[in-house]
Amino acid sequence: AAFLAYRAGNLPRADELLVTALASLPPDAVIPAELRVPTAMCLYNAGLIDEAQGRIGHARRNFTRSLALRANETVRTRLAGLAQDPEAPAWETLPAATPFDELAAAVRDELCRRGGMGFEGGSLPRCSEVELVLQPITGLASIEAALLRGTFQVPAGGEQLVSFLAVRAHGVLHVRQLFDGYSPGMDGMSVDAELQASAIDAVPGGEREVFVEIGVSSSDEDLGICDFYGSTARRAIVCSADAGSLACVSLSLGDHSVREHEVCEDEGDDAYEREAEGCITRIEFRDGGAVFTPTVCDGPPDYTGTIPVTTLLGRPELAWPALWEPIEGCAG
Repeated sequence: AAFLAYRAGNLPRADELLVTALASLPPDAVIPAELRVPTAMCLYNAGLIDEAQGRIGHARRNFTRSLALRANETVRTRLAGLAQDPEAPAWETLPAATPFDELAAAVRDELCRRGGMGFEGGSLPRCSEVELVLQPITGLASIEAALLRGTFQVPAGGEQLVSFLAVRAHGVLHVRQLFDGYSPGMDGMSVDAELQASAIDAVPGGEREVFVEIGVSSSDEDLGICDFYGSTARRAIVCSADAGSLACVSLSLGDHSVREHEVCEDEGDDAYEREAEGCITRIEFRDGGAVFTPTVCDGPPDYTGTIPVTTLLGRPELAWPALWEPIEGCAG
């Protein structure tokens, strides 16, 4: 069905069907003989859909997994073509068994090569001395996970702030950038990212899950014209290995922005204006459910009430990192 949707040009539907299909399959290492060929075909289709949507790293991984299950010249040729892609980030091509410290070095080198929001590729002086801080997430069993954080001094001034999440389980490695921000270091303009990562018992009776919450705030204030703009974005990622395979989802905890025009000199009392929109939600885990509680709101929240964690983990449209794009923050 996914292949038919792909051939019809309906890539979102093809993506949704493939995520569901792959989530129902056992890990590659324990796939029974009678499922090896159909699973390899499914993975090849997944690679085609990834390639069509520009997710070259995911396509490469799916083609490689397909070849591991069955030799096929068509898949081998397609994979060889991907290998020439100069845009594929280094962290998307690393073997699943790569130690996290080696992964951090590869991510650092790739960031220096390709550049960021505040600097051009190759412009960082002595890139070999720029380090990403590796923060392992402890208290897990089948899953290995770590945050990677870095702050780079940009030659033109200001700082580039980045963070990544690496998660590994059952022979699968996910590495994806969580945040990409540039703070110019000028008065009134700032960007900040808050990351909290822990092992939690989100599904009672099973193994502990990875939980990462990301909060990004940006502000831009020009006292000369008495204007202020601030925005906040929050996301959460939950990863589980309970079902014998790695399953991760990303959850939106909302976006909120405020624009204000203060009373300036020679302006009347009615000069104050304030516009706000969006809603920020807090997430907690109780009795196997994710509890969403709106906090700062000037609009409808993305989620409310309690949703079973197993239900969230089974929703293909939430699968991480399939449709994830890093949260960006830029002041000025």
